[in-house]
Amino acid sequence: CEKVMQQMVDNIPDLIWAKDLQDRFLFANQQICDKLLMCDSGLEAIGRTDLYFARRERAHGHEHTFGEICLDSDKIVRESGVAGNFLEYGKVRGKNLVLDVYKSPILDDDGTVIGTIGCGRDVTREKETEKALLDAFSQFRQMASEMDNIAVQGYDEERNVTFWNAASEKLYGYSREEAFGRKLEDLIIPDSMRDDVIKAISRWHEYGEKIPSSELVLKHKSGDDVVVFSSHTLHETPTGKEMFC
Repeated sequence: CEKVMQQMVDNIPDLIWAKDLQDRFLFANQQICDKLLMCDSGLEAIGRTDLYFARRERAHGHEHTFGEICLDSDKIVRESGVAGNFLEYGKVRGKNLVLDVYKSPILDDDGTVIGTIGCGRDVTREKETEKALLDAFSQFRQMASEMDNIAVQGYDEERNVTFWNAASEKLYGYSREEAFGRKLEDLIIPDSMRDDVIKAISRWHEYGEKIPSSELVLKHKSGDDVVVFSSHTLHETPTGKEMFC
């Protein structure tokens, strides 16, 4: 039975381990050996600490910083006696590793903390993709901010203004501060178009029915008509969908 359990945890894609109060490994599955400790098996890890393996990696000329620039989550769980979720990261052999980690205290029969147990999921690719998206949106926003003659606005899934460049200020009369956080239909949409606009944007978000480019008569802050040719694009962001006009 013990051999079967060992085979099971060794073949789980997540990293699984247990430590005593001195952060020495009591158990380590094959994934943590392969991805973080860089040792042959869990037997080699038992009785040793993360720091031991980090020092060994550096002694062999490898860049290893994993866990050293994060919170000491083992200490937090030991001292609080409460389970927690942590994001841990750093370099292992010069490559980024990001783990979504869940740790819990190990308690004896009297409820005293005698160690910690943890599991970690490799989310490196997801975090790198998220960062790339954020960088791309940052570059897009910077470019749109510098457009003097093209009004660009951004709206979240509830149609609240998330972006309003200087050209939009000139075109519609609302400053960035006045527009930010307000709903599209409360700013520049005439009453006669209000319901249709809300419905069209909702259908794009829900069913992917793109709003076609067209000439529109919108509304200035003063109440005057503003005739525009409007094009739209919808982006997936780490915080949700965002529409730009």
